[in-house]
Amino acid sequence: NIAPQKPQLNRRLWAKIERFARYEAVKYKQIQVVTGVCGSIGHIKNNVNIPKWWYKIIILPTGKIISFLAPN
Repeated sequence: NIAPQKPQLNRRLWAKIERFARYEAVKYKQIQVVTGVCGSIGHIKNNVNIPKWWYKIIILPTGKIISFLAPN
């Protein structure tokens, strides 16, 4: 599934979050990542929701959980 992401989020903060997740994946060899959206700021064609927030949860093999919540 996909959801619209504003360019300023995609090119800045979200890019940094994804770089961090890749770094952790290389460091630990295996991590779990959950990415999703919540809320709504409207819809685009075909009634596709524009999410208000994006989140990413990174679960490390050590049991540590790192989470991010970013406004769209």
